[in-house]
Amino acid sequence: MPVSSKRIKEIFTAKRDLGVAVVGDFMVDVYIHGTSTRLAQEAPIPVVLETSIEYKPGGAGNVVENCKSVYPGIRIYEIGVGGKDCAVYKNSSLDVDSSRPTTTKTRVFADGRIVCRHDRESTEPLSVEMRNKLSKKLMRLIRNRKIQAIIIQDHAKGVVGTWLQPCLHLAKKNGIYTALDPNPKNTTVLYNLDLLKPNREEMNHYINRNQLRNLPKSELILATKGADGMVLAKGNLQVIHILSTRAKEVFDVTGAGDTVISLFVMAKICGADDIEAMEIANIGAGIAVGKHGTASCTVKELMNAAEQGEQK
Repeated sequence: MPVSSKRIKEIFTAKRDLGVAVVGDFMVDVYIHGTSTRLAQEAPIPVVLETSIEYKPGGAGNVVENCKSVYPGIRIYEIGVGGKDCAVYKNSSLDVDSSRPTTTKTRVFADGRIVCRHDRESTEPLSVEMRNKLSKKLMRLIRNRKIQAIIIQDHAKGVVGTWLQPCLHLAKKNGIYTALDPNPKNTTVLYNLDLLKPNREEMNHYINRNQLRNLPKSELILATKGADGMVLAKGNLQVIHILSTRAKEVFDVTGAGDTVISLFVMAKICGADDIEAMEIANIGAGIAVGKHGTASCTVKELMNAAEQGEQK
């Protein structure tokens, strides 16, 4: 039985004092829109005359936006770094690392069609000093019981590493829900979690290299498969539930994985069971890919989408 609109409302509107630590690679997504009527003299590429520019939080920053969108009163603690150029996160709790730029992905659109993407980033591991600083910050949140969940977003930009292992161990002892959106380049924190959320390519990578053999049965895997929906399985790869996609139209898949992990974890700490959380995450992903750029969804949008499903 699919999760109902009424149940979604019950899950997210009950008053709770909730805190979530979002750990990982905080990025900025820049969207430059313009028009093009000619090619450049230097090369056969379009000359784009800018008409608008938009800055959005990306990566772990998009996870923050998704959590706030479904539970506006939530306390968010950002655990990560930004460069001195980090204007998008000026009101956040991110630490500034002047030795590296804020990871930025700039997409240029001409007449609605993307023509190029320019990335600025550092993938060097954090300094020992910065790792210790982030570790102490997260440990303090866990010990002081400020958070109910930790969401880790790994894009292999140097933030996620072995320094997180003691934090996850302590979180487990304190009953804090932990989830990871992984990157195959980094296997340092695959274990000691409640949820692992790989996409299709990442899941195939782990299976082909037998890297999931040590996952405990209690650790859940939520594997997203794009247009083919998602699968929920136990750590031993025993399938629990399969869902087809809820997307009607796909405009942009950027950040859809952020929406999935955010909604699953938020639903869990708000009282949903695993299947309900999966259903909600699937509905949210369908909404997010129907929007341009990194996107989030509201409880009202989730309820409306669930109602449309009930009427079929």
